[in-house]
Amino acid sequence: MRLEIGSIRCVVDVELTRRIFSRLSTGGAEKCGCLHCRNFALARDLAFPRPLRIALESAGIDWRKESEAVHYYRDPNVGHIYDVWVNFIGFVENGDPFAMPADYDAGPTVQITAYNDAERYAPKPALFNNDRTVGRIEVRVGLPWVLAEPDPEIETTPTGPE
Repeated sequence: MRLEIGSIRCVVDVELTRRIFSRLSTGGAEKCGCLHCRNFALARDLAFPRPLRIALESAGIDWRKESEAVHYYRDPNVGHIYDVWVNFIGFVENGDPFAMPADYDAGPTVQITAYNDAERYAPKPALFNNDRTVGRIEVRVGLPWVLAEPDPEIETTPTGPE
């Protein structure tokens, strides 16, 4: 199947990709469990706007089971900046980065790109480690802090007498 998302063009083995995702229990954020990954897990829906989710699902890619989510920093204008990777069996023909246009109701999505496994290293679930060609879609996104715990990157000043 050909997967087309903006400028990205991939060829995906949908059935094999779907079978692998069905064997994964969770995404990388849940496996890590650190504060920033727990925030990502709660805000995950915002990282994958509806048109992107539909495209990924049609290719057998479960966007809820990312290989990894990495937090970089908090941008006061955009939110917490994450890179998120989802894998598939197949290959990338064109992975030129693009930003989802506003009419896609993209919310906070900053940039989407794709590349083949051999071009760069990024962690992937063991089920993707075999002789097959693995492609990767990367989403860079700014997300709000949604955890009940205070945002660790916002300084708080004590209130009241010391």
